[in-house]
Amino acid sequence: MTPVLVSVDKAGDLKIGRKKCRLYKKGEVVKVAKKYGINTDKKTIGELCGAIKSRAKSSPMNNIPPAKLYPTAISPSRKAAINKKIVTSFMRNMTTRIPAPRPKPVAVARARANVKKI
Repeated sequence: MTPVLVSVDKAGDLKIGRKKCRLYKKGEVVKVAKKYGINTDKKTIGELCGAIKSRAKSSPMNNIPPAKLYPTAISPSRKAAINKKIVTSFMRNMTTRIPAPRPKPVAVARARANVKKI
Protein backbone atom coordinates (compact mmCIF):
# COMPACT_ATOMS: atom_id res chain seq x y z
CA MET A 1 0.00 0.00 0.00
CA THR A 2 1.58 3.26 -1.09
CA PRO A 3 0.99 6.20 1.24
CA VAL A 4 -1.34 8.93 0.08
CA LEU A 5 -0.94 12.37 1.59
CA VAL A 6 -4.36 13.08 3.07
CA SER A 7 -4.86 16.00 5.44
CA VAL A 8 -7.57 18.17 6.94
CA ASP A 9 -7.03 21.91 6.53
CA LYS A 10 -7.98 24.68 8.97
CA ALA A 11 -11.44 25.05 7.46
CA GLY A 12 -12.09 21.33 8.00
CA ASP A 13 -11.93 20.33 4.35
CA LEU A 14 -10.23 17.07 3.38
CA LYS A 15 -7.24 17.49 1.08
CA ILE A 16 -5.70 14.76 -1.03
CA GLY A 17 -2.27 16.00 -1.96
CA ARG A 18 -2.70 19.71 -2.64
CA LYS A 19 -6.34 19.81 -3.81
CA LYS A 20 -9.57 19.52 -1.87
CA CYS A 21 -11.17 16.10 -2.02
CA ARG A 22 -14.44 17.36 -3.50
CA LEU A 23 -12.58 18.79 -6.52
CA TYR A 24 -11.26 15.40 -7.68
CA LYS A 25 -13.10 13.14 -10.08
CA LYS A 26 -14.91 10.17 -8.59
CA GLY A 27 -12.45 7.63 -10.02
CA GLU A 28 -9.52 9.28 -8.27
CA VAL A 29 -11.37 9.50 -4.95
CA VAL A 30 -12.39 5.82 -5.25
CA LYS A 31 -8.72 4.80 -5.61
CA VAL A 32 -7.80 6.64 -2.39
CA ALA A 33 -10.85 5.23 -0.60
CA LYS A 34 -9.89 1.68 -1.56
CA LYS A 35 -6.40 2.23 -0.13
CA TYR A 36 -8.07 3.12 3.16
CA GLY A 37 -10.28 0.02 2.94
CA ILE A 38 -13.58 1.84 2.44
CA ASN A 39 -16.51 0.29 0.58
CA THR A 40 -17.13 2.43 -2.50
CA ASP A 41 -20.35 0.91 -3.88
CA LYS A 42 -23.02 3.51 -4.77
CA LYS A 43 -21.41 6.35 -2.82
CA THR A 44 -21.09 9.94 -3.92
CA ILE A 45 -17.86 11.93 -3.84
CA GLY A 46 -19.06 13.74 -0.70
CA GLU A 47 -19.77 10.47 1.12
CA LEU A 48 -16.40 9.04 0.10
CA CYS A 49 -14.59 12.17 1.23
CA GLY A 50 -16.39 12.01 4.57
CA ALA A 51 -15.39 8.38 5.06
CA ILE A 52 -11.77 9.08 4.14
CA LYS A 53 -11.76 12.09 6.48
CA SER A 54 -12.91 9.99 9.43
CA ARG A 55 -10.20 7.40 8.72
CA ALA A 56 -7.53 10.07 8.13
CA LYS A 57 -8.15 11.74 11.48
CA SER A 58 -7.44 8.50 13.32
CA SER A 59 -4.32 7.74 11.29
CA PRO A 60 -1.02 8.94 12.87
CA MET A 61 0.68 9.31 9.47
CA ASN A 62 -1.48 12.17 8.21
CA ASN A 63 -1.28 15.91 8.81
CA ILE A 64 2.50 15.78 8.46
CA PRO A 65 3.84 18.68 6.39
CA PRO A 66 5.10 17.57 2.97
CA ALA A 67 8.48 19.19 3.67
CA LYS A 68 9.10 16.62 6.41
CA LEU A 69 7.97 13.73 4.23
CA TYR A 70 9.98 14.83 1.21
CA PRO A 71 12.93 16.97 2.41
CA THR A 72 14.71 16.79 -0.95
CA ALA A 73 11.71 18.32 -2.72
CA ILE A 74 12.37 21.79 -1.29
CA SER A 75 13.96 23.95 -3.94
CA PRO A 76 17.15 25.92 -3.23
CA SER A 77 15.30 29.21 -3.66
CA ARG A 78 12.73 28.09 -1.06
CA LYS A 79 15.55 27.17 1.34
CA ALA A 80 17.12 30.59 0.81
CA ALA A 81 13.78 32.28 1.52
CA ILE A 82 13.36 30.27 4.72
CA ASN A 83 16.90 31.10 5.85
CA LYS A 84 16.41 34.79 5.06
CA LYS A 85 13.19 34.83 7.08
CA ILE A 86 14.96 33.23 10.06
CA VAL A 87 17.85 35.70 9.89
CA THR A 88 15.61 38.75 9.60
CA SER A 89 13.44 37.70 12.53
CA PHE A 90 16.58 37.04 14.60
CA MET A 91 18.03 40.46 13.79
CA ARG A 92 14.70 42.15 14.50
CA ASN A 93 14.61 40.56 17.96
CA MET A 94 18.25 41.35 18.73
CA THR A 95 18.22 45.03 17.84
CA THR A 96 16.68 47.78 19.93
CA ARG A 97 14.87 50.61 18.31
CA ILE A 98 15.65 54.14 19.42
CA PRO A 99 12.72 56.44 18.72
CA ALA A 100 13.53 59.62 16.87
CA PRO A 101 13.05 62.80 18.96
CA ARG A 102 9.77 64.49 18.16
CA PRO A 103 9.60 68.24 17.73
CA LYS A 104 7.33 69.95 20.19
CA PRO A 105 4.22 71.49 18.71
CA VAL A 106 4.42 75.30 18.66
CA ALA A 107 1.02 75.79 20.31
CA VAL A 108 1.99 73.67 23.33
CA ALA A 109 5.28 75.55 23.75
CA ARG A 110 3.45 78.93 23.66
CA ALA A 111 0.85 77.72 26.16
CA ARG A 112 3.58 76.64 28.56
CA ALA A 113 5.37 79.96 28.13
CA ASN A 114 2.15 81.85 28.91
CA VAL A 115 1.56 79.74 32.03
CA LYS A 116 5.10 80.51 33.26
CA LYS A 117 4.55 84.26 32.76
CA ILE A 118 1.41 84.22 34.85
